[in-house]
Amino acid sequence: MHKCIQCNKVFSHACSLKTHLLTHSGENPHKCAKCDYSTSQQISLQRHTLTHTGEKPHKCSQCNFSYGQKQALIVHIRTHSGEKPYSCTQCNYSATTKHSVGSHILSIHTEEKSYKCLQCAHFTSTKQTLRRQVLKHTDEKPHKCTQCNYSAKRKQNLKDHISSHLGEKPFKCRQCNFATSRWTSIENHKLTVNTHWRKAT
Repeated sequence: MHKCIQCNKVFSHACSLKTHLLTHSGENPHKCAKCDYSTSQQISLQRHTLTHTGEKPHKCSQCNFSYGQKQALIVHIRTHSGEKPYSCTQCNYSATTKHSVGSHILSIHTEEKSYKCLQCAHFTSTKQTLRRQVLKHTDEKPHKCTQCNYSAKRKQNLKDHISSHLGEKPFKCRQCNFATSRWTSIENHKLTVNTHWRKAT
């Protein structure tokens, strides 16, 4: 076994430890030939390269969505199954990704808000929510539909919109027959169902 002396993580192979040590040194030897991206891991560079080629080899078997990364497909499939394997340790919140739970904890359960919008007095706890705040001050809508003139500030909104072109309704309620092409619509529907359920009891 090979142990990191800086964080005590243990690895079964010396090469894995060597790669891990780069995360502590900040060294990023694997560089993209097409942009300024660099990383400590070759596998991360391979995934990044797909963003330049547009290749999306990982296809969903339940709808027409496809992804450049296998992990992205795994997360997408959870929108069909309703699976939310990651849970907050401080409340009942659960999510499809560990990152979402981490962002939830930072924004809801911590006082620390170290990211400040340069255009207003708004502080936030995550880079993602800061980006959303900055977009509120501009008309920029970087995510554009290839089939019509629609554009969106958020990538998820564009994905929902594309589903409407395809006639797909991948977001399904687990308590009734309701289905929709928009993630926001299914979230609003869940709130309605829960409200009715509470009133009925």
